[in-house]
Amino acid sequence: MSIDSAATASTDRAVGVRTTRAKRAQRYDIAQREMPLGPKMARLHARRQRLAASRPISGLTQGQGRDGTTIASDDGALAYVLQAIPSGLYVEQTLRRPLQAHLVHHMLFRSAENFAHWCEHEPVRFDHPIVFSRLRKQGDELLRRPR
Repeated sequence: MSIDSAATASTDRAVGVRTTRAKRAQRYDIAQREMPLGPKMARLHARRQRLAASRPISGLTQGQGRDGTTIASDDGALAYVLQAIPSGLYVEQTLRRPLQAHLVHHMLFRSAENFAHWCEHEPVRFDHPIVFSRLRKQGDELLRRPR
């Protein structure tokens, strides 16, 4: 084999490598087009999206928002929004369960006695006692404020 033929062979190999890499990069370039997901990966992707949607939005675990006071558990499974309105105390309870439906309850308490009665009989107080004690304290404060 002569020097010229060896140089030509190595050049052909180098061009072939570059062409293969270019073709591979073009084929897997996600910016150009999305590759379809297989059935197993599609189920996993959908599950991850549902889990992400069930997580609380950062910054809303506790605080004073535009619509009222927000109290939530650390894992985001339970959240309350309290708002003092002219007719009483508005309470929105949201229960989030991963991969299941979100339950949202809206309640209006016209007096502190009604709110205290509901607090005494609400079964969630056993699952999240710290959140429930904050709820009771904030609710009492909002009900006792002059409107």
